[in-house]
Amino acid sequence: MVALPQSPAREHFAAFIASERVTPVLAPSRERLLATLTDDNPYAAVIDAQLFASCAYEIEEILMKRKRLAPFQLIVYAPDDQSNMAAHTSEHFTCHIASHMTGLLDATIASLHIDRKWLASLRAK
Repeated sequence: MVALPQSPAREHFAAFIASERVTPVLAPSRERLLATLTDDNPYAAVIDAQLFASCAYEIEEILMKRKRLAPFQLIVYAPDDQSNMAAHTSEHFTCHIASHMTGLLDATIASLHIDRKWLASLRAK
C-alpha cells in the first residue's frame, strides 16, 4: 500500500515497485489508509510522515487485531522532518524511516524481500 500525497514522485514510486509480485494500492487519505489496513490485509505500507504522525496509534490498534507470523512492515517517508522521526517498533509493526526517495525505494525493496537483480531485469525489458 502506498499512502503518499499525490505527486509525480508517488506515481513514479508506485510504477517502479509494481510487478507480477507487487501490486501497489494507493491510499491517498487517512480514511483510505485505515480502511485498507482493516479490510485488505496488505503486507506492507509506505506512508507519509505527517499521515503516520496523525494515526500511528490507530494503525497499531488495527494491526493488533491481526494474526501474523511477522510484524507488519511500515516504511515512513520523511524527507523534511527526519530529525523528529524516531524508528518506532512494536510487536505489531516495524517502522523504517526514509529521508529521500532512494532510501524509500531501498527500504521498500528490502521490506518486500524483492531481489534487486530480478527487479532490474523487469525494468530492462
